[in-house]
Amino acid sequence: MNGWGQARNLLCVRLDTLGDVLMTGPAMRALKESLPGSRITLMTSPQGAAVVPLMAGVDETIIYEAPWMKATPPGAGGEKEDAMASGLRARRFDAAVIFTVYSQSPLPAAFLCHLAGIPLRLA
Repeated sequence: MNGWGQARNLLCVRLDTLGDVLMTGPAMRALKESLPGSRITLMTSPQGAAVVPLMAGVDETIIYEAPWMKATPPGAGGEKEDAMASGLRARRFDAAVIFTVYSQSPLPAAFLCHLAGIPLRLA
């Protein structure tokens, strides 16, 4: 795969709550329309996942309670993150698009995608 124009297996990351995930819907729909034949997987929080059945363009959902999000209880050791990176790697995503708001850093999610071997990352 050479670049974004050839990406077909896309991971979108929006780890916030229901309203934030809903607001990301038009951007994910635009991605899917601009890359014919693409598949969109959304990685989101348990709260955000509640709205996914109402969203056109999302083919699959991965529920993840990211330790760097403020509503997530702290964890220790990093085993959960290692397991998520391995699971993402097994899905062989071509690209990841990370959605955040101005007060959040996209760096932790981008690093997770890097560890998963996702070659193209946009935040």
